[in-house]
Amino acid sequence: MNVSELHLAYKTAEDALHSLGMVADGVDTAAVNELRYAGKHILDGLLAEDESERDEQFQRAHRHCERAVYEAYDSAIFYYFDQFGRFKDDYRMIVVSEVIADFVSIERLMQDARNFLETARRNSNARGDYYKQATEWYERVSEAGKRLDAGREELNKKVDQYNKAVEEAERIRLDASRSRAEAETGRRQTLKITIAVAIVTILVNAIFGLL
Repeated sequence: MNVSELHLAYKTAEDALHSLGMVADGVDTAAVNELRYAGKHILDGLLAEDESERDEQFQRAHRHCERAVYEAYDSAIFYYFDQFGRFKDDYRMIVVSEVIADFVSIERLMQDARNFLETARRNSNARGDYYKQATEWYERVSEAGKRLDAGREELNKKVDQYNKAVEEAERIRLDASRSRAEAETGRRQTLKITIAVAIVTILVNAIFGLL
């Protein structure tokens, strides 16, 4: 294992943990552990008594660096899954595709990315093999996240319009309910008056009939 290649792999992993940690408010502990394991193998390689042992330790360190990159991007991608879930909940009452035309494609992308990670997790012993793909999936998912965020301003306007329409519909319903209640009250009063008049009429007729 070339020392320069190992140094580049370690720095790539370290940079990934740093940059993704800023994006996703921290990265998964697994990524930090992988980088720690890589450091241990590097030290063991430096202390190795022969070249073959040193190369084997450096190879192990390199694999842990790749796994650290994968774990970091795995955590960051799941961060975007969480953000996407919140996005769908925020705008569940409106048609998002009216503002974000490719929303269905974004939803499919998120599902494909989730399927990729689930496949990688089922092959946990070979996660290092997936680190380049994880990087690519992160780039696609994060770009989709940016498109969703860009549409929030217009979507919020639609949410406001929807809420106002709901409030207006509720006001109309209450007014109609109140009108029906008033009409029912008026009907009952009219009925009472009609009955009272009828009773008075009967009594008057009865009195005059006795005279």
